[in-house]
Parts: sequence; structure tokens; C-alpha cells
Amino acid sequence: MLSSVERTQSTMKTYLSHDECYNLAVQLSEQIKASPKGPHYERIATVPRGGLVLAGWLSYLLDIKDIIIQSTLEHELNELQLDNYEHCSKTLIVDDLVDTGDTLQGYQDLGFTIATLCKKPWSKVEPDLCVKETEDWIVFPWEHEEQEAVRKMEINDEIA
Repeated sequence: MLSSVERTQSTMKTYLSHDECYNLAVQLSEQIKASPKGPHYERIATVPRGGLVLAGWLSYLLDIKDIIIQSTLEHELNELQLDNYEHCSKTLIVDDLVDTGDTLQGYQDLGFTIATLCKKPWSKVEPDLCVKETEDWIVFPWEHEEQEAVRKMEINDEIA
């Protein structure tokens, strides 16, 4: 399915397909490889759920086998023992989208490199690496509830 666009109130809603997201991930991996620290990353860290698929794809694309999954930033920063610069410089933080920046702010404050597929122009966090800036409400294919609504609309359109 190619991305579809729907207007809701004053916000444009853009539905991305798996293929479109994978292509964005490939572009992001190329940015990461070309960055000064690119060859030095030893692990990828992400916060569920949006970053899980991206972390897996980047793990393969960058040949980084160590993936750390955080449940929330506040509780796990200490568990990760991310208390020294060397660890920060070897860990890439990934997420599908940075909107307000609340989720990623703590990582940025500690000096981690942040890579995202998309970002909103109003985010208080500027990711170090990002493929797409948009004001649209992005619906990723792994957001099941939203995608299910799209599938139902498509089925209804086919029946009508």
C-alpha cells in the first residue's frame, strides 16, 4: 500500500506503508554510515513501541547486533549504566518519530546521538540524523489500531 493522506481538522494524516518506512530506514542508515561516528556504534537503543521496528532494520543495515530496548527513559537510564561518555558515543538512540521531544530529551542531554525517521518542526529535540521533517500526523504501519481503520475503509470502498 502506498501512503495515503487524509485531512483531519487542521492536521494532515499521512499513512506510510512498510515499504516506504523501510526505504526511509535505508536512507537513515546511509546518513548514519556517513556520519563521523557511524562506524563506531556498537549498540542501538530504542524506546518501545515506535522505535522497535526501526531498531531491527538498522541492526541489519548497519550490522549492529546489540539492541537495547527501554520501556521508559526515566527508569532505565540508570539500568543501562549509561554514565560515561564512551558508552554514550558507542550507542545510537533510534525512534520512528520525534514530536514534542519529551521521550528523547534525556538522551540528548546526556550526549547520545539520536536518529529518527521523521521529526516535527516544533520538537524541542533536534535529532542528529533524520530523513523527513513534517507537520503531518504520521501513521506508521506498526500502529495497528490506525492501520486497522485504514484497512476497514479500503474494504468498505471495495464493497461499495
